[in-house]
Amino acid sequence: MSSLWPITVRDVTGAVRLAGHAKGTPPPPAPPSQTVQVATVNVSRAQLLAFTNPVTIVPGVGGKMIVPLGGAVEYLAGSTPYTDHGCNLVVYWNTGNGILFNDTYFSIPGNGFWTQATKQLAPIVPRSIEPATGQPSYVTGGWSLFTAHDLVIGSHAVVGNPTAGNGTLVVTVFYCLVAVQ
Repeated sequence: MSSLWPITVRDVTGAVRLAGHAKGTPPPPAPPSQTVQVATVNVSRAQLLAFTNPVTIVPGVGGKMIVPLGGAVEYLAGSTPYTDHGCNLVVYWNTGNGILFNDTYFSIPGNGFWTQATKQLAPIVPRSIEPATGQPSYVTGGWSLFTAHDLVIGSHAVVGNPTAGNGTLVVTVFYCLVAVQ
C-alpha cells in the first residue's frame, strides 16, 4: 500500500540535512551488516582550485568496499563564479590509477555548475550502464580491486582545475560498507 512516510536525513554531526515525507512504500531497514551511513564533506575554494588532487568523502576500510547509494553535490556560489576548462566533477574510488571509467561512480560537467553565480544542486545517482555501449558496467578483475580504497571527489587531471572562482561545495553521500570475499 502506498502512503506518505516521514523521512529525516542527518549528517555526521547530527544536523538535519533533509526533512519531509516520501510517497510510496517505505524501504525495509538495511541489514545490520550493511547499515546505510552518510558522509558530508565541505570542499573549500583552495581545494577546488587544486581539484585534480581529490578530496576524500569516505576513507577506505580494509576488507570492505564502499558502495555509494546516492547523495548530492551542492555548489555554494561565492561572489565570483569559477572559469571552467572542460573539468568534470567526478566521484570515484581512488585506486591510485587516476580517474578510470571503471573507477567512476558519478560525473557531471563543471561548466554550468560551478560557473554559475547562484547556488546549484546536483543529485549523485548510481552509474550502472556504460555510456559508450549501453551495456551494464562491470569491473575486470572483480570488485575486490576497490576494497579499502577511499571514495573521493575531484576533477579530471587531463583538463585541469577550475580557476578564478570563490565558491565552495558540500558533498553528501549515502553508502554501505560491504565485505569483499
